[in-house]
Formats: sequence, C-alpha cells, structure tokens
Amino acid sequence: MKDKSFFKRMKLSAQDFEKGLRPTMEKQFGATIYSIEALPRKELVNKLDFVGVDAFIMDQEQEMYGLGSRVNWAWFENEPSFSFRFALWDARINDWTYEREYKRKLQIANRPEKQIFPEWHVESFSKEKGSGQIVWARMGRTKDILNYIDANIVKEGKDYRGINGVSIQEPKSKKERRLVVSVPAKTLEKICEVKEIILKD
Repeated sequence: MKDKSFFKRMKLSAQDFEKGLRPTMEKQFGATIYSIEALPRKELVNKLDFVGVDAFIMDQEQEMYGLGSRVNWAWFENEPSFSFRFALWDARINDWTYEREYKRKLQIANRPEKQIFPEWHVESFSKEKGSGQIVWARMGRTKDILNYIDANIVKEGKDYRGINGVSIQEPKSKKERRLVVSVPAKTLEKICEVKEIILKD
C-alpha cells in the first residue's frame, strides 16, 4: 500500500504540472490538456495512473493522446534525462522487484492491440516542489524512449546495467530504496523525435 508521502509527492507533482507545464504546452502546441493527476483519487484515475497516463492532450485536429509526466526536484547528476522507475527494494524478500513503471510501460507499448497508453512522455525540472517554476522540459514519444532503453540494458546475473548512454542508478532517499533508469535527452535527440518545451523567462 502506498503511504502518505507518495500521495504528497503526487500532489506536488500535479501542482508543478498545472502551474508550469500545462499552460505553456497548451500555448506552444495549440492544444488542450486535461490533467488526470489533479483529479481526486478515484478508481478510474488510479487505473490510468497504473498505465502511466497523467493527462490527455487534444491537438488542433481534435485527436486525443495520452501523456505521461515526470517532474524532477533534484537537478540531474550528469545531464537532463528521460527517466522511469526501474525497480523497488522489497525488504520481505531482501531483493529488487522489477514489476514497476518501466517494465509495465514497455510491455504495454509493444502490444499489438490498441489500448490507453501515454504516447508522449514529458520530463521536466522544477526549482521548488509544487511551485510551477519549471526551468527545463522536453517531450518525446514514450515508445521510442522505452525501446531505446530496452535495447541498451545488459543483464549480468541478477543485476542490470545500461550502455550507450543508458544508466541505472539508486537515488539517495530516506523514504524508500529504488532504481531509476534514464537516458540523456541529447542522446535521444539523435535517434528519435524530442520536442523542447519553450518556457517563460
């Protein structure tokens, strides 16, 4: 079961998205964005969150797409990157569990049947939690990002490591032990579509 700190983080992340990203993206792309994270935690909202849909974006042709969003509050250690939760430490079995965001989204992205999925993934950095002060943001096609990461992860025994720009790291946290997989935006720009979100000065 998710603790109170998880829902607090989600609330602050939603505030950053609503204040800093949503109005900027709507203006830049001439689109309408319907945020999911800002809604009360009902059953449908939880299901959408499980498959990684944080919002829906409707473009000028009235076509609607799922949107995933990750707001970072600690600046990237190396360079700005797209990232996903890769594993969570389970003290009951004294080992990592990998049925997390990255694996779920990768499986859904490559299923042949149509289904709800975040076609676009937005990665951003906020200067202060919940402030909406976004200072960096990029948007890429989720499937392209996931497939590049998948092609550049090497399994060594029970462990995994990344190559060609992909990295798997354990962030410092007092709340929980987790692994995050990431790839620099500059690396992805060379092989797939990555859009810069133009932010206010």
